[in-house]
Amino acid sequence: MNYVVYSHSEFSDILGVQTDYLRDVRDKFLFINKSDLDISLSRIMANYKDIIFYDDSKPYANRLIECFEQLKSKHKIEYCLFTHDIDIIFKKDQKILDNCLQIMKDRQIHRVDLQYDWNANDQEKLINLETFQIDNQLEKKSYYMRKDAAGDYAYNVNPSIWKIEYFLNLLRIDNNLGYRQIELDKRIQTYAKRVVKAHKLKSTEDQRCITGYFCCLPFYIFFHITHGGKLVPLDQDHRFFPEQSHYDVKAEYCKILEKYNLSSKRGHN
Repeated sequence: MNYVVYSHSEFSDILGVQTDYLRDVRDKFLFINKSDLDISLSRIMANYKDIIFYDDSKPYANRLIECFEQLKSKHKIEYCLFTHDIDIIFKKDQKILDNCLQIMKDRQIHRVDLQYDWNANDQEKLINLETFQIDNQLEKKSYYMRKDAAGDYAYNVNPSIWKIEYFLNLLRIDNNLGYRQIELDKRIQTYAKRVVKAHKLKSTEDQRCITGYFCCLPFYIFFHITHGGKLVPLDQDHRFFPEQSHYDVKAEYCKILEKYNLSSKRGHN
């Protein structure tokens, strides 16, 4: 599995955290702006298989197009797990992620959104991520992917496994779109729903794990550590850190705050 992290030099502190959590991943690539590199950022970048620089003066969509085109050309990569630096990968089961990728190849799926799917999509097939079989109903302790029939935010910036060709085609619809614009563009959403064959993750609800702003399954837990540049607040457990058996998200978050001293720079919402 090839991992791609999108970052910016202004978020080098956050990128340092993400990079540490991905230390065991060999095939990881970084998209980042050209800048005067300080020693700490140089050390972070040394952990990546390749660094592809983008022009900071260009819009988000254009940056991604140029970076992915270089990635495909230089490394002959067709699929990747794409994530932004701020979605810290707390926990991953690489075997199940590799199964996701194999199912995508076998069934010609173009994207798998790694956030838990709240929508039912009950008319679509349940593909078991461990057996590769079609199950008739959700079974406890099993994970599934299911076609995104509803198409609500058929495209979003969530961590996802992509067939890069289709990601590029989507971005080329308007290469002038910014990060805050791209999810809201009707042309992008229409293309994503009609052309991109996208699947989302399913399970019985007792397996879902609330991780701050998002909801994950135990085999891939990511934590959206900042929103609008501000850290997740620690005083709203009912919203961001409810008690749950799968993973102590708040404890892991507090370790990060202490180890990396993020609060002094970014504050909390």
